Amino acid sequence: MPTLADRTLKLVKEGRDDIMKDIIKQTKVSGNSEITCEALFSRNITKETLCYWVYDLCRLVNEEAIPLMEDAAASLNQLDELRAQNRDDQKTIITLQSEVIGKRDEEIRVMKESLKSLSRNPAM
Repeated sequence: MPTLADRTLKLVKEGRDDIMKDIIKQTKVSGNSEITCEALFSRNITKETLCYWVYDLCRLVNEEAIPLMEDAAASLNQLDELRAQNRDDQKTIITLQSEVIGKRDEEIRVMKESLKSLSRNPAM
């Protein structure tokens, strides 16, 4: 199931594509890379048409793209925080594992001494 971010991104792309198709059609260029100021200053492009394109692009950026980018930035910040927390947790785990190993080594040392002591003094 698509997330809200996926749906919003789809809306942004569809809005952009609709606007770009109209600009390409009106300016009679063959693709996005050919849209230039010169093409937009063409006599067959009216001020009204330019205003609609600017309005649509501003609305698309302000209402769709910027909120999506803000959500992405917040998610990235949260991810960075989780990674930092994960690193801290891993350091703690390593420290605790080292302590456990140290305690086990100490237990083994004590057991060896006890066994040596018992083997020297079997009557005990």
